[in-house]
Amino acid sequence: MDLPAPVLQAVRMLNDSGFEAYVIGGAVRNRILNNPVHDYDLTTSALPGQVKQVFSRYRTIDTGIRHGTVTVIISRMHLEITTYRTETSYRDHRHPDAVAFTSLLRDDCARRDFTINAMAYHPDEGLIDYFGGYDDIRSRIIRTVNDPRQRFEEDALRILRAVRFASELGFDIEKQTAQALLEQCGDLQYVSKERIIQELGRILTGACAPDALKDFRCVFAVFIGGLTDEEQWQHLLRQYSRCSRNLNVRLALLLNSQKENAERILHDLKYPNEITDAVCNILALSGMPLSSRTDIRKLLSRLKVPFETYLSYRSAADPDISTAEALSLYRRIEEDRDCVSIRGLAVDGNDLREAGLQGKQIGSALQTCLNAVMEDRAENTKDALLKLLKDQNMI
Repeated sequence: MDLPAPVLQAVRMLNDSGFEAYVIGGAVRNRILNNPVHDYDLTTSALPGQVKQVFSRYRTIDTGIRHGTVTVIISRMHLEITTYRTETSYRDHRHPDAVAFTSLLRDDCARRDFTINAMAYHPDEGLIDYFGGYDDIRSRIIRTVNDPRQRFEEDALRILRAVRFASELGFDIEKQTAQALLEQCGDLQYVSKERIIQELGRILTGACAPDALKDFRCVFAVFIGGLTDEEQWQHLLRQYSRCSRNLNVRLALLLNSQKENAERILHDLKYPNEITDAVCNILALSGMPLSSRTDIRKLLSRLKVPFETYLSYRSAADPDISTAEALSLYRRIEEDRDCVSIRGLAVDGNDLREAGLQGKQIGSALQTCLNAVMEDRAENTKDALLKLLKDQNMI
C-alpha cells in the first residue's frame, strides 16, 4: 500500500522514537477499495504529550488532546494522530463517559464501529486485521466489531453510518447488524440534528441509495414523520433510481407526500436556509405544466434552482412527462434569451413612476408586463409594454 510521504514520515518518526504507529480506519478501507483517500489518521502507542515531543519541529494542534488526538502538519498535510485508547460506558448514547489510554493496538481496534473501519496498516508489517474487515470488504458486508447491540447502544450515530456505508459502497448490512439497527433506531433521538443531516445527505446521494435504503424506512421515520406507508417508501426508492444524485432533488422526493410540512421538517432538522428554500421551491412548483415554451418561461420566472435540477425531480416524480421535450424548449429559451424575469423587461420602475404609478402599483404593473411577454401577448419593448398598460387602464 503506497502511502503519501508525510504519512510515511510520521510513522517512521514515531517508530524511531520507540513507539508503535499505524495508519487506521477509513484510509485503510478506501485504499483496499481503490477509492480516493482524503484524510489519513494514525493510531499510536505514544501518549499525546509524547506525540507533541516527537513532532516538536512541526506545527501541532491540540485537536482533541483530552481524548488522545493531536493534529500534526507535515508538508501542509494534516494528520490526526491518536493514542491507543479504550472507551467506557456511553450514558447519552453518543459520547463515552471517559477514555483510557492503552498500550495495545487490538484494544484500540476493538472500540471501533465496523470491521471495515477497524483495520490498521504499517508499511513494514502490512495489514493488521483483528476482526475480519478485509474479508467483509471482499464479501461486501457492513458488520459491527463484536456485538452490534452494544455498538449501537454506545453510539446511536453508528446506525446512520451503517446505512451510509451501505449506500455509498453498495455493501449489504450483515443480518445481525441490520436487526440490531432496526431495533435500536429510536436512539437516533439522542443524535444532534447537525450530525443527522450530515449523514442523511450522504445516504440519500449515495451511488447505491435505492438498494441500501429498501429495508430501513423506520430509521428515517424517527426524524421525518409521515413515513408510515411501506408501499410509498418502495415507490420513493424507484424514483431515486430515475433521478440524479442531487441532494435537493432527493430531499424533495423524500418529502413529496408532505409538501405542506416540508419547510417545518427541514427547519426542525436544522438544514441551512439555502437547502430549505431550494427544496420547498421545487415542491411548490411540482405541478407546473411543461408542455410549451410559455409553460417553461412561467416556471423559470419562479424557479430558484437550476432547470436541470428541477427536471431531474420531475422526471422521477412524473415519469410520463417528456423531459426531452421540456429540455429542448428550455434550451431554445436560453438561446433566444427570452424574458423570464421582471429584471429582463424593457421597462422598469423609473419608467412607470414617470407614467404616474407609485408604490404597489409599480410591482403589479411590472408583473402584468412580464406575464404578457411570457405569454407572447406583447413584445418586450418599452413602447409595447407601456401601450399594454395603457390599454388595461393601469396608467
